This record gives sequence, C-alpha cells and structure tokens, in this order.
Amino acid sequence: MSIIESAIAKLRRTPSGTTAAAARIEPRVQSETAPIEVGPVVPQRRIRIDVSSLRARGAIPEASHEGRLADYYREIKRPLIQKAFAAEAPPECRLVLVSSALPEEGKTFTVLNLALSIARERDVSVLLVDSDTPKRHLSHTFGIQEERGLLDALADEALDVESLVLGSDIKGLELLPAGKAAEGAASELIASA
Repeated sequence: MSIIESAIAKLRRTPSGTTAAAARIEPRVQSETAPIEVGPVVPQRRIRIDVSSLRARGAIPEASHEGRLADYYREIKRPLIQKAFAAEAPPECRLVLVSSALPEEGKTFTVLNLALSIARERDVSVLLVDSDTPKRHLSHTFGIQEERGLLDALADEALDVESLVLGSDIKGLELLPAGKAAEGAASELIASA
C-alpha cells in the first residue's frame, strides 16, 4: 500500500463513515458497510485560505469569470463523482491525477479549482495532495512550502502521514504539502516501493 493510499485509508475512518481525498473523493454520509467504531480524524493544523491572494496570483479565476469557470468545473466534477460512487466502482475510482507533458499548461490551476469545486459538494470532501515535488506549486500557492508533507512521509516510514495533513477554513478541503526532502532525493523517494 502506498503512502498516499495509507493516508487516505486513515482519513476514511470517521464516525460519519468516510472523508476524502482529491484527489481522493469520499462521501461524508455513512454507508451501510462503513465502519463507525473509529473516532474522527482531525487535522492537527488548519490553515486560512486567502481567496483574494489566490485570485491575485491567478490561481483561481477573477470574480468576473468565476461563475462561468464554476460551471465548467461543475461539468468536469459531476462525472468524476458519479463514477467514484457507482455501486461497482473500485476505490481507485476515487483518485484523480492531473498531469501534462509540458510545463505551464494549467495543472495547478485545474487541480486547485477542481478541488474547490468538489469541496463545495455537501456530501464529499477532498484531500489535495501536492505531488509535483520538483516544483511544489500547490504548496507555494497556499504558503505551506516549508511544511512537512508527502516527501517527509516517504523518507521516514515512522512518520505518520496523517499528522502532516493540514485542514483549511474551507469546509471539505484538506491539504497534504509536498514536504521537504533532501535535495535531489525526491524522484528516488517517489519511485521507491
């Protein structure tokens, strides 16, 4: 089981059934098969997300375009959510990976706005994982580039990845920063078992 899958499994154990990731999507409502004996997983730290700062950096659309882009992301998220919660859907259907072959194609903008759109759902929440370890754009966008995160959990198996998840003041949105690993070791950590 990968470190991200392990974190997601731990985050799933809440009294209401499950919580989510973003790229991992989980329902907040209890299903008939969900365990309820485990207490809620509460991120140890919460961050405040400054929407005006995100807008000034171009990470989210300008107010005049917000409604139109919200509609576009709604069109993207609906099939993802439907597929993730279909009766026969395996857990892997709740993971969304955003990638591209070239830099500057809008991966950070897309994943951030998609995560915010999914977090707006009443019955779903999102764990947004910054796994672009060489550039760490998401971590920089939220000002959490100095926080421990994914790379730290990969480098130290004794470290509980759940303790590195940061809550936010946006209901349904949690973050796992890229982390701080030894220089040049990121690709080896990601490629390792």
